Amino acid sequence: MSIRTPLARARGLGAASEGADHFWKKTVTSVALVPLAVWFIWSLIGLAWKPYEAAIDFVAEPQNTIFLLLFIAVGFAHFRMGLHSVIDDYIHDRPYKIAALILNDFFCVVMGMICALSVLKVFILAIPA
Repeated sequence: MSIRTPLARARGLGAASEGADHFWKKTVTSVALVPLAVWFIWSLIGLAWKPYEAAIDFVAEPQNTIFLLLFIAVGFAHFRMGLHSVIDDYIHDRPYKIAALILNDFFCVVMGMICALSVLKVFILAIPA
């Protein structure tokens, strides 16, 4: 028998401890993704019927490289948090939930790094020697 009150046992558990933080992070990344996604789609439309070299030149411009890296970082961060919420809500067996969360984190980090390194490679190779 514990001498702790039910309130003392419940403190720090559930949404009361980190739910608001998670909500605000998803909200901020959502708001940041709106202009970045509009810019990205507008850029893709502009490059749609141009040759491959035009796309390389586009990515090689410093401001476009920065916006692409921001889009990748914010996009994968938002994707990771959103999928984390889905996993928390729909996977109830603890071992499967832990495995899914680890795979989610691993996937987002690896794919984000691959995308970012691809953009940086084009940017660095396009710098005149």
